[in-house]
Amino acid sequence: MKRIFIILSFWGIWLIAFTGCQEIYNHELGDMPDYLVVNGLLTTQAGAHEVRLSMTTPYGQQTNRSGISGATMWIEDCEGNEVLLEETSAGRYYTSNDFQGEVGKSYVLRIIAPDGYIYESEPQEIKPPVEFQDVDAEFSYETFYFQSSVSNRIYEDLIEGTKVYLETLLDNADIPMFRFGAGLYLQYYVAVPGPHGAETYDYCWMVRNVTDLLPRDIPDFSTGSGFYHHLIGFLPYSTSDLYYFNIPEYSYDHHRTLITRLYALNSDSYAFHYAKNLQLSDEGKFFDPIAAELPTNMRCVNDTSRRVFGLFEASSETAFSFRVVYISGSSMVQMIPWEDPNTIPDDGCLYEEQPDFWIY
Repeated sequence: MKRIFIILSFWGIWLIAFTGCQEIYNHELGDMPDYLVVNGLLTTQAGAHEVRLSMTTPYGQQTNRSGISGATMWIEDCEGNEVLLEETSAGRYYTSNDFQGEVGKSYVLRIIAPDGYIYESEPQEIKPPVEFQDVDAEFSYETFYFQSSVSNRIYEDLIEGTKVYLETLLDNADIPMFRFGAGLYLQYYVAVPGPHGAETYDYCWMVRNVTDLLPRDIPDFSTGSGFYHHLIGFLPYSTSDLYYFNIPEYSYDHHRTLITRLYALNSDSYAFHYAKNLQLSDEGKFFDPIAAELPTNMRCVNDTSRRVFGLFEASSETAFSFRVVYISGSSMVQMIPWEDPNTIPDDGCLYEEQPDFWIY
Protein backbone atom coordinates (compact mmCIF):
# COMPACT_ATOMS: atom_id res chain seq x y z
CA MET A 1 0.00 0.00 0.00
CA LYS A 2 2.86 2.37 0.77
CA ARG A 3 4.37 1.75 -2.68
CA ILE A 4 1.05 2.45 -4.34
CA PHE A 5 0.67 5.66 -2.34
CA ILE A 6 4.15 6.81 -3.30
CA ILE A 7 3.50 6.16 -6.99
CA LEU A 8 0.14 7.93 -6.91
CA SER A 9 1.65 10.84 -5.04
CA PHE A 10 4.40 11.12 -7.62
CA TRP A 11 1.96 11.23 -10.50
CA GLY A 12 -0.22 13.69 -8.60
CA ILE A 13 2.72 16.05 -8.18
CA TRP A 14 3.65 15.57 -11.85
CA LEU A 15 0.11 16.42 -12.98
CA ILE A 16 0.00 19.54 -10.82
CA ALA A 17 3.42 20.67 -11.99
CA PHE A 18 2.83 20.09 -15.70
CA THR A 19 -0.91 20.56 -16.14
CA GLY A 20 -2.18 22.50 -13.14
CA CYS A 21 -0.16 25.68 -13.62
CA GLN A 22 0.26 26.56 -17.26
CA GLU A 23 1.02 30.03 -18.53
CA ILE A 24 2.05 31.24 -21.96
CA TYR A 25 5.54 32.65 -21.76
CA ASN A 26 6.86 34.81 -24.57
CA HIS A 27 10.57 35.33 -24.26
CA GLU A 28 11.77 38.54 -25.85
CA LEU A 29 14.98 38.08 -27.77
CA GLY A 30 17.48 40.86 -28.16
CA ASP A 31 19.14 41.78 -31.40
CA MET A 32 20.61 38.64 -32.90
CA PRO A 33 23.69 38.91 -35.11
CA ASP A 34 23.62 37.52 -38.62
CA TYR A 35 25.76 34.46 -39.21
CA LEU A 36 26.89 32.79 -42.41
CA VAL A 37 25.26 29.55 -43.55
CA VAL A 38 27.25 27.28 -45.90
CA ASN A 39 25.74 24.49 -47.98
CA GLY A 40 28.33 22.81 -50.22
CA LEU A 41 28.77 19.43 -51.87
CA LEU A 42 31.82 18.03 -53.68
CA THR A 43 31.59 14.53 -55.18
CA THR A 44 33.59 12.19 -57.37
CA GLN A 45 31.28 12.84 -60.32
CA ALA A 46 32.63 15.23 -62.95
CA GLY A 47 30.63 18.41 -63.21
CA ALA A 48 29.93 21.80 -61.69
CA HIS A 49 29.83 21.36 -57.92
CA GLU A 50 27.79 23.90 -55.97
CA VAL A 51 28.29 25.86 -52.75
CA ARG A 52 25.48 28.10 -51.49
CA LEU A 53 25.90 31.01 -49.11
CA SER A 54 23.14 32.67 -47.10
CA MET A 55 22.62 34.28 -43.70
CA THR A 56 20.73 33.18 -40.62
CA THR A 57 17.34 34.72 -39.87
CA PRO A 58 16.37 35.79 -36.31
CA TYR A 59 13.64 33.69 -34.73
CA GLY A 60 10.16 35.00 -35.49
CA GLN A 61 11.17 37.00 -38.55
CA GLN A 62 10.42 36.18 -42.15
CA THR A 63 13.01 33.87 -43.65
CA ASN A 64 15.56 35.61 -45.81
CA ARG A 65 16.07 33.35 -48.81
CA SER A 66 18.39 35.67 -50.71
CA GLY A 67 21.95 34.47 -51.15
CA ILE A 68 25.19 36.26 -50.29
CA SER A 69 26.90 37.74 -53.33
CA GLY A 70 30.43 38.95 -53.79
CA ALA A 71 32.33 36.29 -51.85
CA THR A 72 35.67 34.89 -52.98
CA MET A 73 35.68 31.11 -52.74
CA TRP A 74 37.97 28.24 -53.64
CA ILE A 75 38.57 24.55 -52.85
CA GLU A 76 42.06 23.33 -52.00
CA ASP A 77 43.08 19.67 -51.98
CA CYS A 78 45.67 17.97 -49.76
CA GLU A 79 48.35 18.45 -52.44
CA GLY A 80 47.90 22.24 -52.53
CA ASN A 81 45.94 22.41 -55.79
CA GLU A 82 43.27 25.11 -55.82
CA VAL A 83 40.02 25.41 -57.78
CA LEU A 84 38.22 28.76 -57.86
CA LEU A 85 34.42 28.87 -57.72
CA GLU A 86 32.45 31.38 -59.77
CA GLU A 87 29.17 32.99 -58.74
CA THR A 88 26.39 32.40 -61.27
CA SER A 89 23.51 33.93 -59.27
CA ALA A 90 23.06 35.47 -55.83
CA GLY A 91 24.68 33.17 -53.30
CA ARG A 92 25.30 30.25 -55.70
CA TYR A 93 28.92 29.41 -56.53
CA TYR A 94 30.15 26.65 -58.86
CA THR A 95 33.36 24.91 -59.83
CA SER A 96 34.22 24.32 -63.48
CA ASN A 97 32.42 21.53 -65.32
CA ASP A 98 35.52 19.32 -65.56
CA PHE A 99 36.30 19.26 -61.83
CA GLN A 100 35.73 16.21 -59.64
CA GLY A 101 36.90 14.93 -56.28
CA GLU A 102 39.14 11.89 -55.86
CA VAL A 103 38.75 9.04 -53.36
CA GLY A 104 41.35 9.20 -50.60
CA LYS A 105 42.07 12.91 -51.01
CA SER A 106 41.09 15.62 -48.51
CA TYR A 107 39.58 18.97 -49.50
CA VAL A 108 39.18 22.29 -47.71
CA LEU A 109 36.64 24.96 -48.64
CA ARG A 110 37.89 28.53 -48.12
CA ILE A 111 35.67 31.63 -48.22
CA ILE A 112 36.35 35.34 -47.97
CA ALA A 113 32.97 36.92 -47.28
CA PRO A 114 32.06 40.43 -48.51
CA ASP A 115 32.21 41.72 -44.89
CA GLY A 116 35.85 40.62 -44.59
CA TYR A 117 35.35 37.54 -42.44
CA ILE A 118 37.35 34.52 -43.56
CA TYR A 119 35.95 31.02 -43.24
CA GLU A 120 37.31 27.55 -43.89
CA SER A 121 36.20 23.97 -43.43
CA GLU A 122 37.97 21.16 -41.67
CA PRO A 123 39.78 18.90 -44.18
CA GLN A 124 37.18 16.55 -45.65
CA GLU A 125 38.39 13.16 -46.88
CA ILE A 126 36.44 11.41 -49.64
CA LYS A 127 35.71 7.82 -48.63
CA PRO A 128 35.47 4.87 -51.09
CA PRO A 129 32.11 4.29 -52.80
CA VAL A 130 29.40 2.31 -51.02
CA GLU A 131 28.78 -1.23 -52.26
CA PHE A 132 25.35 -2.84 -52.15
CA GLN A 133 23.98 -6.25 -53.09
CA ASP A 134 20.64 -5.66 -54.79
CA VAL A 135 17.65 -3.40 -55.36
CA ASP A 136 14.20 -4.79 -54.63
CA ALA A 137 10.67 -3.42 -55.04
CA GLU A 138 7.17 -4.26 -53.86
CA PHE A 139 3.69 -3.05 -54.65
CA SER A 140 2.48 -1.20 -51.58
CA TYR A 141 0.48 1.70 -50.19
CA GLU A 142 1.55 4.95 -48.56
CA THR A 143 -0.44 7.48 -46.54
CA PHE A 144 -0.34 11.09 -47.69
CA TYR A 145 -2.05 14.14 -46.24
CA PHE A 146 -3.73 17.03 -48.01
CA GLN A 147 -5.55 20.19 -46.99
CA SER A 148 -9.10 20.71 -48.18
CA SER A 149 -9.62 23.93 -50.10
CA VAL A 150 -13.22 24.07 -48.85
CA SER A 151 -13.13 23.23 -45.14
CA ASN A 152 -9.44 23.97 -44.45
CA ARG A 153 -9.20 20.59 -42.72
CA ILE A 154 -6.37 18.07 -43.13
CA TYR A 155 -7.35 14.73 -44.66
CA GLU A 156 -5.40 11.58 -45.29
CA ASP A 157 -5.36 9.52 -48.45
CA LEU A 158 -3.95 6.05 -49.04
CA ILE A 159 -2.34 5.86 -52.47
CA GLU A 160 -0.91 2.86 -54.26
CA GLY A 161 2.56 2.65 -55.68
CA THR A 162 5.92 0.93 -55.42
CA LYS A 163 8.35 0.97 -52.52
CA VAL A 164 11.96 0.49 -53.61
CA TYR A 165 14.55 -0.95 -51.23
CA LEU A 166 18.32 -1.10 -51.23
CA GLU A 167 19.55 -4.43 -49.88
CA THR A 168 22.90 -4.69 -48.12
CA LEU A 169 24.62 -7.71 -46.58
CA LEU A 170 27.19 -6.52 -44.06
CA ASP A 171 29.43 -7.57 -41.27
CA ASN A 172 28.01 -5.86 -38.17
CA ALA A 173 31.53 -4.79 -37.22
CA ASP A 174 31.87 -2.83 -40.47
CA ILE A 175 28.81 -0.60 -40.86
CA PRO A 176 29.25 1.92 -43.71
CA MET A 177 28.27 5.56 -43.37
CA PHE A 178 26.27 6.87 -46.31
CA ARG A 179 23.17 8.79 -47.32
CA PHE A 180 21.00 8.48 -50.39
CA GLY A 181 19.00 10.76 -52.64
CA ALA A 182 15.93 9.74 -54.64
CA GLY A 183 14.86 11.24 -57.96
CA LEU A 184 11.64 10.44 -59.85
CA TYR A 185 12.04 10.54 -63.64
CA LEU A 186 8.87 11.45 -65.58
CA GLN A 187 8.24 12.08 -69.26
CA TYR A 188 5.32 13.81 -70.93
CA TYR A 189 4.07 15.46 -74.11
CA VAL A 190 3.16 19.07 -74.78
CA ALA A 191 0.91 19.83 -77.73
CA VAL A 192 2.13 22.63 -79.99
CA PRO A 193 -0.59 24.23 -82.16
CA GLY A 194 0.27 24.31 -85.84
CA PRO A 195 -1.17 25.94 -88.94
CA HIS A 196 -4.61 24.89 -90.16
CA GLY A 197 -5.43 23.26 -86.80
CA ALA A 198 -2.66 20.67 -86.99
CA GLU A 199 -0.74 19.82 -83.80
CA THR A 200 2.79 18.73 -83.18
CA TYR A 201 4.36 17.66 -79.89
CA ASP A 202 7.26 18.48 -77.64
CA TYR A 203 8.83 15.44 -75.96
CA CYS A 204 9.58 16.58 -72.42
CA TRP A 205 10.96 15.07 -69.24
CA MET A 206 11.87 16.04 -65.68
CA VAL A 207 13.71 14.54 -62.72
CA ARG A 208 12.07 15.58 -59.45
CA ASN A 209 13.91 15.13 -56.15
CA VAL A 210 11.63 13.12 -53.83
CA THR A 211 14.09 12.42 -51.00
CA ASP A 212 12.02 14.58 -48.62
CA LEU A 213 9.15 12.10 -48.92
CA LEU A 214 11.26 9.36 -47.29
CA PRO A 215 11.33 8.84 -43.51
CA ARG A 216 15.12 9.28 -43.54
CA ASP A 217 18.00 9.68 -45.98
CA ILE A 218 20.56 7.65 -44.03
CA PRO A 219 20.14 3.91 -43.35
CA ASP A 220 18.72 2.61 -40.08
CA PHE A 221 20.97 -0.17 -38.80
CA SER A 222 19.16 -0.48 -35.48
CA THR A 223 17.09 -3.44 -36.68
CA GLY A 224 18.15 -6.72 -38.21
CA SER A 225 21.48 -8.47 -38.11
CA GLY A 226 23.79 -8.69 -41.10
CA PHE A 227 21.07 -8.10 -43.73
CA TYR A 228 19.57 -4.64 -44.10
CA HIS A 229 16.63 -3.34 -46.08
CA HIS A 230 16.66 0.43 -46.76
CA LEU A 231 13.67 2.26 -48.23
CA ILE A 232 15.08 4.57 -50.93
CA GLY A 233 11.97 5.57 -52.85
CA PHE A 234 8.19 5.47 -53.27
CA LEU A 235 6.78 5.77 -56.79
CA PRO A 236 3.02 6.41 -57.18
CA TYR A 237 1.19 4.25 -59.69
CA SER A 238 -1.46 6.76 -60.80
CA THR A 239 -0.47 10.02 -62.46
CA SER A 240 -3.19 11.82 -60.50
CA ASP A 241 -1.34 10.97 -57.27
CA LEU A 242 1.67 13.02 -58.40
CA TYR A 243 -0.24 15.90 -56.81
CA TYR A 244 1.22 14.85 -53.47
CA PHE A 245 4.74 15.28 -54.86
CA ASN A 246 4.11 18.94 -55.79
CA ILE A 247 4.78 18.06 -59.42
CA PRO A 248 3.33 20.31 -62.17
CA GLU A 249 0.31 18.97 -64.03
CA TYR A 250 1.23 17.54 -67.42
CA SER A 251 0.13 14.56 -69.48
CA TYR A 252 2.65 12.13 -67.99
CA ASP A 253 2.87 8.64 -69.43
CA HIS A 254 2.68 5.49 -67.31
CA HIS A 255 6.42 4.86 -67.01
CA ARG A 256 7.99 5.11 -63.55
CA THR A 257 11.75 5.37 -63.08
CA LEU A 258 13.78 5.88 -59.91
CA ILE A 259 17.19 7.54 -59.96
CA THR A 260 19.22 6.94 -56.80
CA ARG A 261 22.48 8.50 -55.66
CA LEU A 262 24.54 7.08 -52.80
CA TYR A 263 27.02 9.33 -51.01
CA ALA A 264 29.75 7.72 -48.88
CA LEU A 265 30.18 9.94 -45.81
CA ASN A 266 33.13 10.70 -43.59
CA SER A 267 32.60 11.18 -39.85
CA ASP A 268 31.87 14.94 -40.10
CA SER A 269 29.20 14.57 -42.77
CA TYR A 270 27.65 11.53 -41.08
CA ALA A 271 27.34 13.40 -37.76
CA PHE A 272 25.54 16.26 -39.52
CA HIS A 273 23.08 14.09 -41.44
CA TYR A 274 22.47 11.80 -38.45
CA ALA A 275 21.52 14.79 -36.27
CA LYS A 276 19.38 16.18 -39.10
CA ASN A 277 17.43 12.91 -39.38
CA LEU A 278 16.82 12.84 -35.62
CA GLN A 279 15.23 16.27 -35.75
CA LEU A 280 13.17 15.51 -38.86
CA SER A 281 11.79 12.37 -37.20
CA ASP A 282 10.38 14.45 -34.32
CA GLU A 283 6.68 13.56 -33.91
CA GLY A 284 5.87 16.01 -31.12
CA LYS A 285 6.03 13.35 -28.41
CA PHE A 286 7.28 13.91 -24.87
CA PHE A 287 10.50 11.95 -25.27
CA ASP A 288 11.36 13.07 -28.79
CA PRO A 289 14.95 14.24 -29.29
CA ILE A 290 15.46 17.85 -28.26
CA ALA A 291 16.07 20.18 -31.19
CA ALA A 292 19.70 21.25 -31.12
CA GLU A 293 22.20 23.01 -33.30
CA LEU A 294 23.39 20.75 -36.10
CA PRO A 295 27.15 20.05 -36.06
CA THR A 296 29.21 21.98 -38.59
CA ASN A 297 32.67 21.52 -40.08
CA MET A 298 33.10 25.23 -40.86
CA ARG A 299 34.85 27.88 -38.74
CA CYS A 300 35.73 31.57 -38.90
CA VAL A 301 39.49 32.05 -39.19
CA ASN A 302 39.94 35.72 -38.28
CA ASP A 303 37.33 35.73 -35.46
CA THR A 304 37.17 32.40 -33.64
CA SER A 305 34.20 33.59 -31.56
CA ARG A 306 32.05 34.16 -34.65
CA ARG A 307 29.54 31.41 -35.38
CA VAL A 308 29.06 29.76 -38.74
CA PHE A 309 26.51 27.11 -39.69
CA GLY A 310 26.11 24.51 -42.41
CA LEU A 311 28.25 21.84 -43.98
CA PHE A 312 30.85 21.40 -46.68
CA GLU A 313 30.45 17.76 -47.71
CA ALA A 314 32.99 15.81 -49.75
CA SER A 315 31.69 12.37 -50.72
CA SER A 316 32.13 9.70 -53.34
CA GLU A 317 28.94 9.39 -55.36
CA THR A 318 27.41 6.31 -56.93
CA ALA A 319 24.44 6.91 -59.26
CA PHE A 320 22.13 4.26 -60.70
CA SER A 321 18.60 4.10 -62.06
CA PHE A 322 15.88 1.47 -62.48
CA ARG A 323 12.66 1.35 -64.42
CA VAL A 324 9.70 0.08 -62.39
CA VAL A 325 7.58 -2.27 -64.52
CA TYR A 326 4.22 -3.45 -63.22
CA ILE A 327 3.43 -7.06 -64.12
CA SER A 328 -0.08 -7.17 -65.58
CA GLY A 329 -2.66 -9.14 -63.63
CA SER A 330 -0.65 -9.24 -60.39
CA SER A 331 0.70 -7.02 -57.65
CA MET A 332 4.29 -7.83 -58.64
CA VAL A 333 6.78 -5.31 -59.97
CA GLN A 334 10.04 -5.74 -61.80
CA MET A 335 13.14 -3.53 -61.60
CA ILE A 336 14.98 -3.07 -64.91
CA PRO A 337 18.35 -1.22 -65.00
CA TRP A 338 18.09 1.97 -67.03
CA GLU A 339 20.31 4.74 -68.39
CA ASP A 340 23.31 6.35 -66.75
CA PRO A 341 21.57 9.14 -64.79
CA ASN A 342 24.62 11.40 -65.09
CA THR A 343 23.91 11.80 -68.82
CA ILE A 344 20.31 12.98 -68.31
CA PRO A 345 19.54 16.69 -67.73
CA ASP A 346 17.17 17.43 -64.84
CA ASP A 347 14.56 18.68 -67.30
CA GLY A 348 14.10 19.60 -70.93
CA CYS A 349 12.04 19.34 -74.12
CA LEU A 350 12.75 18.41 -77.73
CA TYR A 351 10.49 19.58 -80.53
CA GLU A 352 9.13 16.64 -82.58
CA GLU A 353 12.12 14.57 -81.50
CA GLN A 354 12.50 11.97 -78.79
CA PRO A 355 15.72 12.09 -76.72
CA ASP A 356 18.04 9.08 -76.82
CA PHE A 357 16.95 8.03 -73.31
CA TRP A 358 13.21 8.17 -74.07
CA ILE A 359 11.23 5.22 -72.67
CA TYR A 360 8.79 3.66 -75.11
